[in-house]
Amino acid sequence: MIKNIIIVLLLGLSTFTSAQDLQFTQFYTTPMSVNPALIGTFNGTYRIGLTYRDQWRAGLQKPYTSYAAGGDVKFELGEKRAVNPNIAALGIQFFRDKIDILDFNTNQISIAGAYHQSLNKKKNEYIGIGVQGSISQKAVNYEDLVFPDQFNAINGFTLPTGEVLPPNNFGYLDLSIGVNYSVSPNKRTRLNLGASIAHLANQNISFFAKEEIINPDILTDVTIGRRLALHGSYAFNTSDFFTVDPRVLFVKQNQLSLVNLSTLFKVKVPGSEGRTFFAGPGIKILNNGLDTGIESFILTAGLEFKGLLIGLSYDHNLRDITKFGSGLSTFEFSIIYLGDYENADAFCPTF
Repeated sequence: MIKNIIIVLLLGLSTFTSAQDLQFTQFYTTPMSVNPALIGTFNGTYRIGLTYRDQWRAGLQKPYTSYAAGGDVKFELGEKRAVNPNIAALGIQFFRDKIDILDFNTNQISIAGAYHQSLNKKKNEYIGIGVQGSISQKAVNYEDLVFPDQFNAINGFTLPTGEVLPPNNFGYLDLSIGVNYSVSPNKRTRLNLGASIAHLANQNISFFAKEEIINPDILTDVTIGRRLALHGSYAFNTSDFFTVDPRVLFVKQNQLSLVNLSTLFKVKVPGSEGRTFFAGPGIKILNNGLDTGIESFILTAGLEFKGLLIGLSYDHNLRDITKFGSGLSTFEFSIIYLGDYENADAFCPTF
C-alpha cells in the first residue's frame, strides 16, 4: 500500500504541479546546489567532495537515492594579493537523482564561476558573486509503468496500453546566480550570509512539452519554478578547543518553502594535530502550501582532520505523509578533501 501511495505522490509532483528541487540536509557540502557564490570559500587551493543521500529506505523496496560529486579551485588575484587578495574561483558538479521504483532519473552537470572581493587589508571580510550554468536531463523507463487499461480482467496487466506516451527523455539548460558576504571581526567569530536565485530560465520540464497533444487534459506546460535560497551561519569559539556553529537555510520554490535549522558543536582534540569532532541537532520546517509544521528531526556527526572532512546525518521524519506507518526517513554521507589545506578559518562553513 505504501508503495502505491509513494508512486502517486511522485507522479503527482512530476505531472500536476510545478517541480521542486531536492535539498541536501548537509547543504554546505554541496555549495553549488545552494549558491554558486559559495565556490572558492574554503581554506586551501582546491576542494573535491561527494555527498550521497538515501531516502525512504524503510518505506520502499528500493530507496530514493541522490548524490552530488564535484570540486572547485580558487586563484588569488591582484598585485597585493599577499596582503589583500581578491579571489576568483571555478567549480564543476555532477548531480544524479534516481527514483528506482519508477526508474525515473535526473542527471545534471553544472559549471560555475565566482569572484570574491576583499573589503579590507586583514583578509577577514569578503563579498562575492557567482554565476552557474547547467545542463539537465530527465528520463523515465516506461517498461516499469502499468496503466489501468492493461488489466486483462483475469490474472494481470498483460494488455497493451492506449495511453499516449511522449519520448521518455529530454534535456534543458539552466542558469543560477548568487551573492555571498563573510566577515570574521576577530579570531573567535565568523559570520556568513548569502542569497541565490536558481532556474532563471524557468524552463518547461514536461515530457509532453514538444509533442502535439490532442487530449486537452494533458498538461504540456510544467515549469520548474525559480528557487530563492537564503543561508547564513554564525560560528564562535568559546575556547581554543570548542566552537559553536549555528546555521540556517531558507528555500522558497513555487508553493513550497523549507527552513533547515541546525547547530554543530565542534571539539578540537588537544595534541592531535588539529583533529576535530563535530556533532549537533537540527530540524526542518516545511510549508507545503496547505500547512506548516516540523517535517523532520536531524542529527549530524563527523570528523575533520588535515583537510579531510567526513560527515553523517540522519533525518527522522515526524510527519507521516502516507498515514500508513513511519519509515520515511533519510540518511546522508559526505566526504570532502581540501587540497593545500590551511589550518585557518574559511569564509564560511565547509561543512
